[in-house]
Amino acid sequence: MVTPKTVRLYGYGGFMLPRLGATALGTLTAGALGLGTITTAAPTAVASSPSKAAEVEAYLRERMAATDTPGLAYAIVSSESIEQVGTVGHDGAGSAITPSTPFLWGSVAKPVTATTVMTLVEAGTVDLDAPVRTYLPEFTLADADSSERITVGDLLAQTSGIPDGTDATDRFDEREEPYEEAVAELADVEPLFPPGERHEYSSANYLVLGAVVEAVTGQDFTDYLHAHVLDPLGMTGVVTTPEDAAARVPDGHAYAFGRPITVTSHYDVAGPSYGYLGGTVEDLARFTMDQLAGHHGGSRVVGPDSIADLHAGTAAVSDGHDYALGWRVDDRNSDLGTTTIWHGGGAQGYQAMTVLLPELDLGLVVLQNIYGIFQDGELAGTGLEAARVLAGGTPEPVGSDPSYGVALGALGAVLLAVATALGWAIHLLLRSRAVRVSGAGVPRGGDRAARGGREPPFGAALCAGRRLDADRGHRRGVGAGRGPLDPRRHPAAPPVGRCRAASAAQPVTLARTAVRKTAAGSPAAGGSISPSCNDTRPCTFAHSAVAIDSGAGESGNAPEMTARRTASSSGSNVRAPARAALGPTSDGRTSSPNMIR
Repeated sequence: MVTPKTVRLYGYGGFMLPRLGATALGTLTAGALGLGTITTAAPTAVASSPSKAAEVEAYLRERMAATDTPGLAYAIVSSESIEQVGTVGHDGAGSAITPSTPFLWGSVAKPVTATTVMTLVEAGTVDLDAPVRTYLPEFTLADADSSERITVGDLLAQTSGIPDGTDATDRFDEREEPYEEAVAELADVEPLFPPGERHEYSSANYLVLGAVVEAVTGQDFTDYLHAHVLDPLGMTGVVTTPEDAAARVPDGHAYAFGRPITVTSHYDVAGPSYGYLGGTVEDLARFTMDQLAGHHGGSRVVGPDSIADLHAGTAAVSDGHDYALGWRVDDRNSDLGTTTIWHGGGAQGYQAMTVLLPELDLGLVVLQNIYGIFQDGELAGTGLEAARVLAGGTPEPVGSDPSYGVALGALGAVLLAVATALGWAIHLLLRSRAVRVSGAGVPRGGDRAARGGREPPFGAALCAGRRLDADRGHRRGVGAGRGPLDPRRHPAAPPVGRCRAASAAQPVTLARTAVRKTAAGSPAAGGSISPSCNDTRPCTFAHSAVAIDSGAGESGNAPEMTARRTASSSGSNVRAPARAALGPTSDGRTSSPNMIR
């Protein structure tokens, strides 16, 4: 029998120094760093090779860089000891990751819950083949037959037919009876298939298992978990409540356009049985070590038969990949002489992986403080391929999810379209404001008073009695052919047939926002303001260039509308279509018909 020895996890910041070799390191207190102690068996021959641990360390660093993972902790274990612990990077607050830094484990909670249920099986209080309603009569789905037939084993193997994504999981509200109320949410859920037909992964299965544990034991799930699994294994740093998570778990990270950002994780009070356990790398290493020890009859919480049931593939997931009782089993490392038993998990801001290589008596734990749905495969691949390195193999390439690139491209196109539309809207708004006559363009003195105390919105444009194209219809006179403006409704309108003017010798150019005074087609000095127009000079607009002739063309009360183009500074005019008319601007240049659209 191997004599146990006590060692301390030592080092901080970057990767831990390997704790290898046959020489006992002695009993060390928890004073420095407050890490506590671990009682383990002497290292095996496999653990005495530091080169393999160094390769795992190098690979993990490489994967961290490839996935932009801010912080990571890992542990290599055998059935007798925690062989090496390493940390690198920082948490969401910028502090260095240490062996005592808590991570959320996500669905790695499922093998812990499955082990908890097996303690009840060994105690004879739960039968895997018994219907769930034997222990939880209130368990109900939308299909009455399935509700009666689903067994405890179906929940463990995820063959119940309950779909994933129900409203019962991932809830962050406060509840007096978390499991009871969460299970009640399943009453309207329609199963996907009859119980036992096939495997369909759903966290709701393990939510119900938590309720079964409470119903059978009469205790809160977390209380029974501590008493029968966590405490016997020395897993003292495990997070099991929202209060503990808020106080101890630092912010994790998510991906935004492929780059890590800090996020605050939430906690479901009914989540410890399916995905909201957390703890340090040392805590999960102790659980992994005990699962390996179970293959040799050395588990502290369940016997070898229970370990065999937990790790035996029960439901086919794909070729060479089965789901056992809370564990996944596949042949990815069969070429290296070992079965691979594993489970990964993702929670907001965190990813976890635990891997057993039972034929090699090795296990690996990898905790990362980042998670993204599209990056799930990449992050899980970090732990799985690191386990292959530990087994003596060459890691396979880990590819990214191609749908992530598609999603990013689609999102980029949407954002570009929104930005373009917003930019165009702002452009139109600014241009619309620019064409309005500003206060600087309002005639002063007696001419303003003659117009009832205010200038028409576009000055001489009201003479036309129709929509002014220059403002895209925002300013409107009377419609074409409907006669002159009614002075009772438009007290600011000038008399019919003419545009009032204080000067009979000078035309006026309306250029965007101001009425500018010109002399013989040249700019007025200082940009002084002149009244509208007269009987011999047309009103000229720099951009819509509508000229109004209210003299010889007058017929009855309706003014004749003509468009004129100022051909020279002498004031001679050439008739042209009103909407395409050209006129001199305030700086003497000819305006384009496309300036106002």
